[in-house]
Amino acid sequence: KWLAVGEAAAARSFPFPFKLEKISGWARSIVLVPVGRTPEFHDLGRIIEEKMARLGLAMRDKYTRNPHVTLVYPGKDIEPFSRSIAEVEWEAGELVLVHSHVGLGCHDILGRWPLSAVRPQLEMAL
Repeated sequence: KWLAVGEAAAARSFPFPFKLEKISGWARSIVLVPVGRTPEFHDLGRIIEEKMARLGLAMRDKYTRNPHVTLVYPGKDIEPFSRSIAEVEWEAGELVLVHSHVGLGCHDILGRWPLSAVRPQLEMAL
């Protein structure tokens, strides 16, 4: 079922720019995060949730989408912090299904799909 979710979501989503503008740390991780909302990221998440619901799958209780890139797991609790950084930008061009072994810092890639939909274009009337 999970592979069907990934394939369907990737086919309906297009590559999008992703900007990380802050470094934050809390609990046991240090991450890069965007400052504002990334609409395309949240649209992709909505598509995934819709497909999951149609297949009888549910999101984890109290789950929220939190776009980030983990830099390091320091191995101990750290004091929470957040600082602005020079913007890091790249194009998000694929969806990757990852099984995270919570608390172990270990992750298995279960599947990956290119974001393949065509980006909508605005038509201009002359």
